Amino acid sequence: MVKCSECGFLAARNTNTRGLDETEREFREKGIFPLVLDQLGRNQHAGWETIPVCFTRSCDIRGLVRKFGGKDSEKYIAVHFIINDDRKCKQFTEWTQGLTPREHQEMTIKDRERKWHIAELVLIIFGNLLAAGLATWLTVYLTTRAPTP
Repeated sequence: MVKCSECGFLAARNTNTRGLDETEREFREKGIFPLVLDQLGRNQHAGWETIPVCFTRSCDIRGLVRKFGGKDSEKYIAVHFIINDDRKCKQFTEWTQGLTPREHQEMTIKDRERKWHIAELVLIIFGNLLAAGLATWLTVYLTTRAPTP
């Protein structure tokens, strides 16, 4: 079982760029986004939508919060409960602080490719060894079976 709060695909939608950012440790632990200055450098605001999203869409966090219902203040509690709840998830990838969800995805893809290349290499080596062994056996078999003049 895994938790969304420990996954690199837990994303925060940036209210200025609409991009998906990394959710920081404070949010993962307490459900509170750090405050940032607005574009003019005057007013502090969260900078992210209050409900995070799953970058891979494996978990509909927003849908679960809607089912929870309640006032806005209660939604923070729902988010905290949902992202820290144990669940089965095939897309889970351990969170590395400082990486965006996209960087986590790229890292996962590269890891899969690396594993596939290793498997290919093992198959090529095994195939070559098998072919060499078969050729040696066939040579020995044919030379020992050949009629002597």
